Amino acid sequence: MVSKTSKILLGLLLSSGSVLGKGGKKGEKSSGKGSSNERMACGSHTREIDGGRYAYYRQDDELYVEAHPDFFTNLTGPFESKKDLDPACTKGIFHNMGFLAFNPMGHPSLDFYGGGYGVPHWDMHFFNPSAADTEAGGDVDVSSCAVTGPVPVLCDQISTDPRNIKFNTLPPAEEITGYYEDPNWGGHAIIGHGLHLLDGRGALPGGPLDITLNNNGITSPVGPPPYAICLMQGDGVDRGCRLGQWDGLDPVLLTYNGKVIAQEPMFTSGLISTMAGLITASSPLEVRVQKPFPTAEKQSSKKAMATDVYIAIDRNVDGDKVAQIGLVLDSVKLGKKGKHGKLSMEVTSGPGMQMFAVSGGAALLVAGTALVAFRAMRKANTVHTINIEDSSSFTESTPLTV
Repeated sequence: MVSKTSKILLGLLLSSGSVLGKGGKKGEKSSGKGSSNERMACGSHTREIDGGRYAYYRQDDELYVEAHPDFFTNLTGPFESKKDLDPACTKGIFHNMGFLAFNPMGHPSLDFYGGGYGVPHWDMHFFNPSAADTEAGGDVDVSSCAVTGPVPVLCDQISTDPRNIKFNTLPPAEEITGYYEDPNWGGHAIIGHGLHLLDGRGALPGGPLDITLNNNGITSPVGPPPYAICLMQGDGVDRGCRLGQWDGLDPVLLTYNGKVIAQEPMFTSGLISTMAGLITASSPLEVRVQKPFPTAEKQSSKKAMATDVYIAIDRNVDGDKVAQIGLVLDSVKLGKKGKHGKLSMEVTSGPGMQMFAVSGGAALLVAGTALVAFRAMRKANTVHTINIEDSSSFTESTPLTV
């Protein structure tokens, strides 16, 4: 169950140091085979609008984009950039191209009162096809469709246009287990992206896809579908429609013409800012957030796909904060033991309660008021329960086997 008091899982790990810019991390490589702890640079780029630098890396069981936190928090206008990754970085994995995009106003689901995905956020798509293959004439041509309504990039979900049929044709059910094709808001098939399948847990009570009416002492209109009532509120008039609060990180699956084409961490600039604020001048810790993808019954690709999405805030060798956003890859498919997969766990909660685990120098905890309580009671190999409405209250349970 996802309640309105539910918070995202944060991990605090001993800092291993990460790099953006000069200096470099010991063992870093630009390409080629390396040991599991060597970091390979997959491409460095500059944002033309303001000169902000970002780079893609692969290390151990992770594939990620890295930049200074203000790269993700200072932008006010839209941004999109597709970059093919260095082939040496993509050996054995599903992902070949990074597509980074910023939505300054968010997008549906939204209620114009801060609920759902209607907040400034980023989409870090890791595509299987190359950038060229997603353009006009490519094998995965997501460059156009028949659109309708006021959104010029939203594909009409009921159109019989052959382009739209490809956008809206789903993979076999066993490949998208746990994902939610949201029928509201005109759908989620977007030019340049594909069809977005959302984490089904977001539709549970209190989640960012959960719509409720008659809020704030207001009787909602009768007749229009609930999502339409939320959209009406764009005129500034409150009609009592509300969505659950998003905790700031979600796994997303992109499909096209019956195939999975990308995996995506979707994350808010606000979460980056909050996490960066937890790293003080003297802090030796890395702050980490991680969530699992829904587990599909079947995977058609023989290459390693992601099991989790994550954000990490760390310091580089120059002492500057850096943000890393990416994927935890399936270490079984990679043929080696990954160090980050064990951080994954399903959120379990009762009224105001959640679980986190601490394991061998790595920890998961509930964000928010529980942070101080966590620091006071951190112990290895122990599961704790915290009431996040009262950070002084917690109980300790049996040791966790990892």
